[in-house]
Amino acid sequence: MASSYSLAQQYFQQEVKYSIHVRLDDKNHTLSGEEKIIYINHSQDTLHFLYFHIWPNAYKNNETALAKQLLENKSTFMYYAPDSLQGFIDSLNFTSEKVSLPWKYDSLNIDICKIFLKNALIPDDSVTIST
Repeated sequence: MASSYSLAQQYFQQEVKYSIHVRLDDKNHTLSGEEKIIYINHSQDTLHFLYFHIWPNAYKNNETALAKQLLENKSTFMYYAPDSLQGFIDSLNFTSEKVSLPWKYDSLNIDICKIFLKNALIPDDSVTIST
């Protein structure tokens, strides 16, 4: 008699709560703001870092994943976009418990960054991050 076992990871969904405050400077075409994020770890893993999408950086230049995908889909919107339609985020500083968190951009995608947590985030615990 043969038996087989199937191992499957239990489904989970991480939870993130956002509070965002933004100021528009329409003369200089800039936004500045603060964001507070509460990240709740519903996985069974202890987390030492988190990945964040920095969505505005997708519009920085023709080398982003978005620009390449648009061009593959025969859209030249990004390829010929004037500077006034391009944009990005700068001056990022991530903190938790008033302590700066080290972070770095993904080596292949400037719209993704990796944030290293001050303390490991155990299952069912949360961390508050501000930027």
